[in-house]
Amino acid sequence: GLFITGGVSKKMAHIFDDKDGNFMTAYRDKGRVSPLLEQIPVFLVKSDDMGQRGAHLRSIVVLKEFLRGQASRIDESQHVSKEVLVAPRDVIYDGEHAGSDLKTAHKQIAEYQSRNRRLRGEERADMEPVFKTQLWRVRRDGDRRSPESWIYRDMWITKGGDLAYVSKATGEEFVYCTREDLQHASVEAITDSSDTCREWSFRVTPPGFQPAVFAADSKAGRDLWMQKLKDLQASK
Repeated sequence: GLFITGGVSKKMAHIFDDKDGNFMTAYRDKGRVSPLLEQIPVFLVKSDDMGQRGAHLRSIVVLKEFLRGQASRIDESQHVSKEVLVAPRDVIYDGEHAGSDLKTAHKQIAEYQSRNRRLRGEERADMEPVFKTQLWRVRRDGDRRSPESWIYRDMWITKGGDLAYVSKATGEEFVYCTREDLQHASVEAITDSSDTCREWSFRVTPPGFQPAVFAADSKAGRDLWMQKLKDLQASK
């Protein structure tokens, strides 16, 4: 079979599921070899650690060869000086002691990760909704004072107590905040009209994450959402 891996591929899983879609049609449309391709299935690998698995497998193979006394295929007789080696990165895992570009990249990654959990629904149990409506939500890097920064989405609280939504781009279910996040989050109405362009806005701030700003279509809708979220906190 043909195995497709990579983080980007996972986010585009819907194009592989559609047997009559553009990707699968192009895959099979190969002239004389099309009948052969019809017999070769396509698999999407959803694991995120294929690189680590490959490195682990290679290290085991090399170790076994060494224990058997098998000669290395790499010529180790010639000394390699430091000058011909690639210079090491001036950064450690947590971003300390990094150059300016690496510090900037590390800061951007940290900011991205602090926006929300964005876990795939398949990673969580009990994604079935117990309370669900449509809510306005501020886009990533958006300004809640600008109408263009808001998007309208189905949002729900799951049986497991998570806050979830569906991506319009892929149709996948995602967890915006986990039950644990919500149980320790602050939930407050935004009443200052200069701070948001939507009248019935509220803010949810889980520890360690940037505030998430939502808005309902009415005061009753906002109050109901805030009460549902506070009920989760009372059940911890």
